[in-house]
Amino acid sequence: MGESNFDKKGFFFFLKFTALIFVLFFSVKYGPRLADSNLIIATNGGPQKEAQIAGLVALKRYDETKKTYSAPKRLTLGFVGDIMLDRGIKSSVEKYGNSDYIFPFEKVKNYLNSFDILFGNLEGPISDRGTLAGSIYSFRMNPRSAKSLKEAGFGILSVANNHIGDWGRTAMKDTFQNLNNAGIIYSGGGNNKEEAYEVKKITAGDTKIAYLAFSEFGKGYLEAGENTAGIAIISDEKLKSGIEKAKAENDIVIVSFHFGDEYKKEPNAYQKSVAHKAIDYGADLVVGHHPHVVEPIEVYKDKYIAYSLGNFVFDQHFSKETMEGVALKATVENKKITEVSSDKIVINKHYQPELETNSSE
Repeated sequence: MGESNFDKKGFFFFLKFTALIFVLFFSVKYGPRLADSNLIIATNGGPQKEAQIAGLVALKRYDETKKTYSAPKRLTLGFVGDIMLDRGIKSSVEKYGNSDYIFPFEKVKNYLNSFDILFGNLEGPISDRGTLAGSIYSFRMNPRSAKSLKEAGFGILSVANNHIGDWGRTAMKDTFQNLNNAGIIYSGGGNNKEEAYEVKKITAGDTKIAYLAFSEFGKGYLEAGENTAGIAIISDEKLKSGIEKAKAENDIVIVSFHFGDEYKKEPNAYQKSVAHKAIDYGADLVVGHHPHVVEPIEVYKDKYIAYSLGNFVFDQHFSKETMEGVALKATVENKKITEVSSDKIVINKHYQPELETNSSE
């Protein structure tokens, strides 16, 4: 058989040359489109090989670190009404809830935990100490309830109300400590005046939210002193300075008031005046407590005022209105409140709040 004249070196040179011509043609014809595309080109030759290819064709590498999202982060802020875990609620917890204070919140726990931040009014002290102030309408909640409030979803509570001092300042100070131990921020009260009027700040994502709480009631006997535990009392000076300070350092300012007339379905002139001033001074949302019934939601200068959210966990079963409330939802986008809505709450015979659509009664 004769010797083959096949030139292997020449053949492989021809293949390489042909491949190079093809790549050059491909680069000229399609390179600009590749440069503007999201095409991912993968090689097994490492960075050096990719660099060589990039010299011939436009190679756009996929860089995860440069991904951007046009959709803004949405936050939901939740607000509920008066919370009292003594008296009838305590009896219900012991009888039906195995003495676990999560029992009052079982019907709405998932709903409450859907909010990024949840706020409510704590109507009384959390303590097992103190001296009864004398009123027959006095509340004191089991220290174990603080942990249950946290489990239920509460991140911040107002203590600026007329019942926080029902068992004296010892129980009041216990309340601050018990909430702190449970990881719940309290607003509108403190171990001294500075703390009571302090702006409470929560950062969610890149949005800074400030909370202030004040009470119409308690001046002269519940107001915090320089070195005395107490609450924040409404005054034009404190309201204006507090909101302006909060506004300068935060994106959104929430103001809570414990004000108005019990069992009245409409806000009085004082409520309207104070709430309007809060908006004028820079508040983005005002929520109210104390009447124990729901009062209207008003839009003032494009800001929302919920004059009373009614009861949330309470045992005032003497009327339909006192066994109802609303949960307010404020949607935040691009560091602004863009929408406010509400869900009706009904309190069942075991003093558990339920969403009206899920109510068994």
